[in-house]
Order: sequence, then C-alpha cells, then structure tokens
Amino acid sequence: MTTQRSLSLHAIRKTRLPVRREKTLDIHTQTLLPALQKLPLHPDCADCSSDLIPNSMWDQLFALVTISRIGLVAQEAHRIYGVPASFLMAKFMIDHGWFPTEYPKKWLSEIFLKEARFYSGAKFRGAFKFASSPVEYVIALYKRGGMRRDGDPGSGDLYAFDIADKIVYFDLMECDGRYGDGPLFDVSRDPTVEEAAEIVGRSTEFIRCLVESRELAAHKHDAGWLVSAAQLRDCWQRYLLKNWTVEASTSLDNGQPAPAKVIMFRESSGQ
Repeated sequence: MTTQRSLSLHAIRKTRLPVRREKTLDIHTQTLLPALQKLPLHPDCADCSSDLIPNSMWDQLFALVTISRIGLVAQEAHRIYGVPASFLMAKFMIDHGWFPTEYPKKWLSEIFLKEARFYSGAKFRGAFKFASSPVEYVIALYKRGGMRRDGDPGSGDLYAFDIADKIVYFDLMECDGRYGDGPLFDVSRDPTVEEAAEIVGRSTEFIRCLVESRELAAHKHDAGWLVSAAQLRDCWQRYLLKNWTVEASTSLDNGQPAPAKVIMFRESSGQ
C-alpha cells in the first residue's frame, strides 16, 4: 500500500471496470472436489435427521456439495463477464435449490453464462464499481431494477436480501478471490486502521468501533494497530447486511429516516 496508489473503494468505483486475472485452482480444492462431487445426496435427504450430525451442519453439507457442482462454472462466468461468482451462486441457490445434480452439466454452464451476460449489460454496468463487495453489489443491482424473481414483480427487496444473506451466511465472497479484483481483494498485508478506513470508504472511528466491539480482529505492530485483511472483507459484508435489515434505521448519508424498508448505502457522487 502506498500513498501514490489509492486503495479507496470509492476512488476505484468511479473509473475501473472489472479485470479478471487468471488463477490456477488451488491444490486442496483440486484434491477434494472429485470426492465432493460423488457424494450421493438426494432431495429426500433435505428433511432427514441424524443421531450424530447436528441439523445446522446439514445446511453446510448441502451448501458444500452444491458449491462443488456449480462453483467452477460460476467462477468461469465471473472470469468472462466480471459478475461475482458469489452473487451467481447465491442467486442459483435461491432460484433452483440445493440439488444441481438434477440438472445436466451443460445446462448449468449455460444458465450461469446467461445470468452473467445479463448482469454485465449496459443497464447494470455501473454496479461493477461494487463487485469486490458483493453485498453492495446486490444493493446496486436492486437500485437499478435488477433484483426481481421471474414472474414475481413484487419480490425485489426480499429477493435481494435473500441473495445477500446467502452470500454472507455461507461466506461465498471467498469464492470471488480467484477472479475478483478491487481493494477488498488487492490488500496484500494487514492494513492499518487508517488504511482499512480508506478501503471501505468510512472513517477511522468506524473501524475502531468494529475493533473495540471485537467484530474485527486487530493486533499491535510498529506501524500501529493492524486489522486482519481477511476479516475486513467478511466483517464489512456482515455489517452491510446487518444494517440493511434494520427497517427503522436511518440513512447513512444524512441521518434522516430512510424512505424504504431496505436501507440503501451511499454510492459515489454522480451515480
């Protein structure tokens, strides 16, 4: 991080379209993926219980198996069109459920490429400014009229929240790292409090509050307090989602009551 190169989300959002860099799939995923793809999960398993496996872990297991089937095609769509894989996977889970084994592989590839091509169109091009912060990306699509479930014109706000909630609950943002770029991915070391504030476009007091509340880990260094780069990505998404759901909250822009149930966050000026 240097003073010459601004890391601000807002500075980069104004000018940069997504850049997909090539990255080989890590060896751990290459080793585990074939075994995961062979797990014989069936829709009937969704309602089963176990004397050993806690119910909460069933959700995680189904999500893991689902990601093993759709993750690579979502990342390929991300690479080609720049639409975050986390968003595409969460939307698929909402639209089609947990069992992609029911669908042909060719269809899965086509549906992800079709979705990514649609959201990379001119109408939603401005949302790319938020692609490294997927909850903000969902909000940006919502504000541009892009969050409507097929056949349900009134589904926008709840549908958008469900997608953002899936991204955060299953930590799908981590799946964006392979082809994602932007300040939330470009941080090569733990930033200082001041640098972290610049990355997310908020005040240093805001970052200190997250540290003091133990929502964001920090450790002492010669340069001052450093916050966890990995936790910063996760913490920022959780903060956005938490505040998005506060119906009686106030706008982050001017302290006035928000006009809609879904709290929208400030975009860069002129958008």
